[in-house]
This record gives sequence, structure tokens and C-alpha cells, in this order.
Amino acid sequence: MIPSSADLSDEFVALDTNEYVLALPRDPRFPNCFALLLEHIHKLWVHIPLQVLKELHKILSTRELHRVFGALEVAQVCRVDYTPGDLERVSYWEQQGAKLGDAVIVAQLEAAGVGFLVSENRHFLLEVDGLPFEVLTSEQIVHLPN
Repeated sequence: MIPSSADLSDEFVALDTNEYVLALPRDPRFPNCFALLLEHIHKLWVHIPLQVLKELHKILSTRELHRVFGALEVAQVCRVDYTPGDLERVSYWEQQGAKLGDAVIVAQLEAAGVGFLVSENRHFLLEVDGLPFEVLTSEQIVHLPN
């Protein structure tokens, strides 16, 4: 089910690492990643889990990190969560079929009560049953009615 913009107006949304990475070079194959981060982020309450933050610091240059956090300044709310995933929950999500890095993100979002994860990696829907949040693509968010 695709939410309405009202559903997202007071709900935390996490962006998967790929959303930030694909938005920065304005990859023509993923125009909605760019649009989400630089044109629609002001509509969202953004939650950044520790695992995504670590991955961004590993992948992006200092200049790119500045662009990401500059873009996030206009979000309705932006919270960075430095809490690691509970090891038992990470193990649980791995047993459900998530890869280790994904299991960590799931556990962190679960603990934070995040309702939506935006990702271009549709594997989140395929490999794990019973996720505690809904997975959406940038296209679904960008094209929500106002």
C-alpha cells in the first residue's frame, strides 16, 4: 500500500544509504533519488540510523557528506540516532533472511519506531517477512499527492 502525504506528515522516514549515494551525482537512471533529497526532503521527518551514517562516512567524500547534511537541514525534522542495533534483534532479522548489514538497519529502525524506509533495493521486500516498517521507493515518495 502506498501511503498518502498525510501518512508521512508526522511519521519518521529513513532513507537507505543508496538514496543518498544515487542522489549526489544526479544519476539519470535514478532521477527520483535526486528529487527526494534535494526537492522533497522538506516534507519529511527524517531518521538516520547509525548503520546508514557509518556507510555514508565510508562511501562519500567530505564534500558529498556536506551536501547530504546541507540538504537535510530543510527536512521538517532530522534526527541522527547513534544507537547500535540490539544484537539479539540483529540475529533475529538475519534468521528471517536479512543480510547482516540489512539486519542491523532493520533492528535499528525497529528500535526507533520508524514507519517507512525509502530504498531502491527492493530486496528488503523479498527476503524478509514481517518487517516493522514499510519499504518505499523514492519514486513513490516523490509522486505522493500533496
